[in-house]
Amino acid sequence: MITPTSLLRMLLVLVGVVVMVVTGGCRKWTSSFQPETPPAPSVQQPAQPPVVDAAQEAVSTVTDYLTALQDGKYSTAYALLSRSSQRKHTMARFEQQGKQGMPSFDLKSAKATITEQTAMVDVRQLDDPATHGFHLIREDGAWKIVYQGGLPGMPYAE
Repeated sequence: MITPTSLLRMLLVLVGVVVMVVTGGCRKWTSSFQPETPPAPSVQQPAQPPVVDAAQEAVSTVTDYLTALQDGKYSTAYALLSRSSQRKHTMARFEQQGKQGMPSFDLKSAKATITEQTAMVDVRQLDDPATHGFHLIREDGAWKIVYQGGLPGMPYAE
């Protein structure tokens, strides 16, 4: 049997629930037992490749070429020659001439001058205050060493 006291208690509970819903709106009540919703992932822009200018590329080509010669990696150095230079010198002849020695260069001092599809990279020699100029041409979007005469470590373009 429902007594007036129990009816009054149920009415008070019902009024309390209505007051909480009205004052709290429709927002979701959280408790310390509910996991937090992770933040939405941020949209990242695709990484842009670093901008490298033509002078830096030319200097890098000469540095890679001289380092390969110094390390005895003649096939790596030979791959950095222009097509006309490779036609003039076979790989076997290039390696044979490369083994005759070469001066030491201060690779950090290398500076390039660019003229459209050609470049001149000047590198200071360590044993001599002189510099040596490496002529390069642009082939298929890459700088290539021009070697027509001299030795692989000190190529001449003519």
